[in-house]
Amino acid sequence: MSVNSKNLNIFFSAGERSGELLAASLYKEMKKIFPSFQAWGVCGPEMEKVGIEKYFSIDELSVMGFSAVLKKIHKIKRLENNIIERIERKTPKLAIFFDAPSFHLRISEQLKLRKIRCVHYVAPQVWAWRPKRALSLKDKTDLILGILPFEKEFFSNYNVPFKFIGSPVHERIQNIPLERKKEKPYSILFLPGSRHDEVINHLPLILDVITKIREKSKHYNFTVSLAPSISSEVFKKFLNLKDNNNKSNDQCNLESFVWRDIVFSRKNSLELMSKANFSLVKSGTSTLECALLECPLAVFYKTHPINFFIAKKLMTIPFISLPNIIANKEIIKEFIQNFSTEEIVDHIIEHCESEKGMKIKQDLKSLKNLLPPDASKKAARILKNFI
Repeated sequence: MSVNSKNLNIFFSAGERSGELLAASLYKEMKKIFPSFQAWGVCGPEMEKVGIEKYFSIDELSVMGFSAVLKKIHKIKRLENNIIERIERKTPKLAIFFDAPSFHLRISEQLKLRKIRCVHYVAPQVWAWRPKRALSLKDKTDLILGILPFEKEFFSNYNVPFKFIGSPVHERIQNIPLERKKEKPYSILFLPGSRHDEVINHLPLILDVITKIREKSKHYNFTVSLAPSISSEVFKKFLNLKDNNNKSNDQCNLESFVWRDIVFSRKNSLELMSKANFSLVKSGTSTLECALLECPLAVFYKTHPINFFIAKKLMTIPFISLPNIIANKEIIKEFIQNFSTEEIVDHIIEHCESEKGMKIKQDLKSLKNLLPPDASKKAARILKNFI
């Protein structure tokens, strides 16, 4: 069906940074097809940068874990109602949701009752959390654009409209040169997460790992990647920077700063991965970015004990990291909740100073073949016929 792009307005909603990047990339591809269409919604800075109009901030959705959600349940419900009310006024042709599945599925269920078509870019991970919940998706979405190869068969078994588009990560890494050095000192990269509560949970562990590696060897350099969404106040607290130390406090606001010979960097995390000999990465999209850049890695995650207890009861798959889920085997080590710092330290040193690191590199190279590129272009073409 032919659509006049001047009259076309589409609602975009992202719940965290990884979804924001997907939204920005898709918007640019859709602009090539519908040059005059208007996009608006729940945005972060990357979405605003490409031209999506912000009506609500992505920060309002940046909540992780069951306990954190419970604390903010009234605020989240109010935001949900405000979004639906705004959509009713602007009557978009289409609503596209990126991540935050629980929140977005509640909204899309309401929008479908109002005859507004809904697309979810990245499938809700129902295959990991009680698969029979997929039965209800037909009432909550008109189409899922999936990025994992095994999802096509899974969703077809439940008659959920689904299209496999491949991995959007390829688009972000295609122009990143691999610059890692093989000789000592080895470069170790840490990615603690993109939410404040994740950094609060993970940064003390990272500092402990660094301290213990230094006790065993002098042949390592350390970098901690700081997500743009994390305020400098978080680091002032955990790096014991006193308010009266203006020089140290000012450092936290810089793109990069050094504290106790540890580099804290807000530079592009993909470039940092391309130079690292090994990365310790919080579970999430960054694990796949790191894997496709062929950087040996291990995955870690610590959360509130209540969150972990509930998640463990609900999980139906043996892995939590995307590389392992896609490969359907453990190609990278996962350190989840109950582990010792010494385990991580020994794992990092072993993989930097022995032949074990070569096995990981071979597995990571084979992973690329399972994930075709050009996801955003494919998604835009599908949506052209869908609108």
